[in-house]
Amino acid sequence: MIRKGALGDRWMRDGVWVRDPLLGHELGALTVGIVGLGNVGGTLARRLDGFGTRLLYTDPDPTREHPGATRVELPELLRTADVVCLHVPLDVSTRGLIGREALAAMKPGAILVNAARGPLVDERALVEALSSGKLGGAALDVYEVEPLPAGSSLRGFDNVFLSPHLGGGTIEAEARVLEVVSANLLRVLDGQPPVNVVNDVLVAQK
Repeated sequence: MIRKGALGDRWMRDGVWVRDPLLGHELGALTVGIVGLGNVGGTLARRLDGFGTRLLYTDPDPTREHPGATRVELPELLRTADVVCLHVPLDVSTRGLIGREALAAMKPGAILVNAARGPLVDERALVEALSSGKLGGAALDVYEVEPLPAGSSLRGFDNVFLSPHLGGGTIEAEARVLEVVSANLLRVLDGQPPVNVVNDVLVAQK
């Protein structure tokens, strides 16, 4: 998104050769805000370190931190970040987390990335923010309704990158999932608690 690569590819296929409108930004010149510094958010932070990106994050768990990243509250993150990345689970407190108010609080021209859960974002409000030019763009891997409906307005924006809920989908990742599931089954059968439990909810073992 920040290098406008997808748009450049589209224009090239249409026979358009232009340069200036496709000038983007370097990650090292931007501030990236990570909402949720769990496994995925933490991995993103480590990868961004190599670009010299200024990192902000917010997370309800006070023990989560990342060297060189600054913990802030969500309003400050939205107000300051050039790119806002969502990496939180979907629950009662996060449903609709990014709605009209949050989008209005974001920097003009900022980019929203959602690779977590679709209902974290109010898509109607997102379309309004994109249509008004408030947002510089969005990169979405998840949606309120999946598959994304054919008539979704999100399909009509050149500054929106869409992927079919496949952000973590690789052959290697699929193999790791099978390994984790298998290891967890063995742990439970041995009377041990499973790992990677969402929200730290454990069912009492008999």
